[in-house]
Amino acid sequence: MNDGMLSQEEIEALLRGETLEDRINEVTSVTPEVLNVEDYLTPMEQDARR
Repeated sequence: MNDGMLSQEEIEALLRGETLEDRINEVTSVTPEVLNVEDYLTPMEQDARR
């Protein structure tokens, strides 16, 4: 929740002269990584989570 104070990240962005539009473009241009459960859990672990 925002209490009206800027976060350290927001302060640094202001000091760098970044705009909200710059930040939005940066965030939305990142291609999300596709995660596969098989890469992280063994078949036994997958079965246990069902």
